[in-house]
Amino acid sequence: MSKIVLELQRDALDSAVSISDLLRKSLLVARKLGLTDFEAWVKKEMDGYGSEQPPDYRIARGEVRAWNPYHGWQPVIFQDPDEADRLCRRAFGDSVAQLEDLIGRGGDDKSGTFHIPLPQGMQRQLDRAVDFPVPTNYSLFTERTALVRALDAVRNVVLNWAIELEQQEILGDGLSFTPQEKSHAAAPSLNVNNFFGTVHGSQFQQGNATATQTISNDQWIDSVRDVVNELRRDLQRLDLDDLRSRELQAEVATAEVQLDSPSPKRSIVSECLGSARRILEGAGGTLAAQLATKIAPLLF
Repeated sequence: MSKIVLELQRDALDSAVSISDLLRKSLLVARKLGLTDFEAWVKKEMDGYGSEQPPDYRIARGEVRAWNPYHGWQPVIFQDPDEADRLCRRAFGDSVAQLEDLIGRGGDDKSGTFHIPLPQGMQRQLDRAVDFPVPTNYSLFTERTALVRALDAVRNVVLNWAIELEQQEILGDGLSFTPQEKSHAAAPSLNVNNFFGTVHGSQFQQGNATATQTISNDQWIDSVRDVVNELRRDLQRLDLDDLRSRELQAEVATAEVQLDSPSPKRSIVSECLGSARRILEGAGGTLAAQLATKIAPLLF
């Protein structure tokens, strides 16, 4: 009889299988194994996050634009770089099915750009700051890749989870699991946060007309520092050839120098993380995949 956990691994590796279908099978496995935390995460991805704060991999970065009735959407120019950095990020809590539909429709214009309306409180704040004769609408315009990256992160979470289930000798017999498998499912390594990390500074609110939010550079630096420290600690455990190992060590060392600087250059740190992620994705193995998944939401 087929092993549902191995089926889940195959589905996660098959780009033809939709994330919605992948999540439905994950929900079945999580519920049968009594993994309530993972089941809760799956449900949020399936139903949307509502007013809850989404994980960091759902943060999109783009350009804030204002609606001009005569000229359409026009870029907003910010004098304060920190203000621009704060407003040019948004976390989106839509369901996976909605994201798949948006990507399938190709975006709001021929370039494939999507726009995410800013919260009402933030829009009125911009009205006061922008020299415009009447109140208008503001949205964050972001590329299709931001949504694709979020869906790819979900697929990676499911894949890493299914690999960890197999390593815990949890495979299933058809749609059933033995009492021993259910007992093994209580292992701390199967906690959902082990597969995508904790939420750091995500920016999302809904239903509050006066709320404003900030996401600081310090929060991003702290998140990066955690991942870089983890990379440094796990370097010797990764299955890398000598060349890739030295390349990864160089990227980690460069990122560490920037993080220790009084004014870290985000562009350099982000470039190091991107290179590290590519090395990890080519390495294979559960540990490399988990580290690559933790890096993904830090790249903007």
